[in-house]
Amino acid sequence: MDYGDAHLRTHYRMRNTVGRVTLHLVDDSGPVQVHQGENYTGEVRDGMQRVGSFGVSAVPLPGASGVALYQGGHRGFHSIVGVEDPRYRLRGLNGGESALYMVDGAAGDGTGGTMRRIVQGLLGWAVSLFGATIAIGDGNTQTVTITAGQGVTITGNLTITGNLTVQGSTTTVQNLTINGTESGGGST
Repeated sequence: MDYGDAHLRTHYRMRNTVGRVTLHLVDDSGPVQVHQGENYTGEVRDGMQRVGSFGVSAVPLPGASGVALYQGGHRGFHSIVGVEDPRYRLRGLNGGESALYMVDGAAGDGTGGTMRRIVQGLLGWAVSLFGATIAIGDGNTQTVTITAGQGVTITGNLTITGNLTVQGSTTTVQNLTINGTESGGGST
């Protein structure tokens, strides 16, 4: 059956509207993140814009896989709409759980890194925060408030730089050392 050139071109354009892409180079310096990607073997495209989620910014490593949309089936007009890196994907989550993770120490080609969890939401409305060093706030942070209905537990050493104000009563204090002057109505 002969559909003619127009029908054949339409057929191939429809087949080319979605494809897999392997990411190579990235430029994260402009208003949109731009990648060099390889679609079919040897089909390398520059200037592929990646559409990310609002409020979240990430730079995929070289070798990550993505899904590309080609507007009108034209291979020159492309957007990357999803990225996954099976080398570093966090595994073992239960249905409904979510996690934020990063890759630490990867080489320039994307290999040799260590996947590290940052935040993980667990079933039962529990959240875990991970890191060798966890910094909360910066020089612009005015107040950090921790509110808990049952209590706050700190395990390990606690260093306070600045003033300590206790409102309410204390029930047990052990091994308390105060350097400097103590003020208030209590005794040491």
